[in-house]
Amino acid sequence: MRQLWMEPRTTAVGAKEQNGYVEASNGALKRRLEQALLVRGSRDFVAQDEYKRFVAKVVRKASTALGPRLGAILI
Repeated sequence: MRQLWMEPRTTAVGAKEQNGYVEASNGALKRRLEQALLVRGSRDFVAQDEYKRFVAKVVRKASTALGPRLGAILI
């Protein structure tokens, strides 16, 4: 955390509005996967490895899109 100039802190019990960036990212990933499945036209996969490749592709695409913005924040 120090290399990112951040200090970790805990959220108050029952204060769901304090969840922050990690939970927002989780929701964004779920929405991206849902959209990719809709575009794909099927939720059926032949094997687990095929599903893993599908998820990796969605994550890689999202990471590539965020890369320039994240780099600008860290500089």
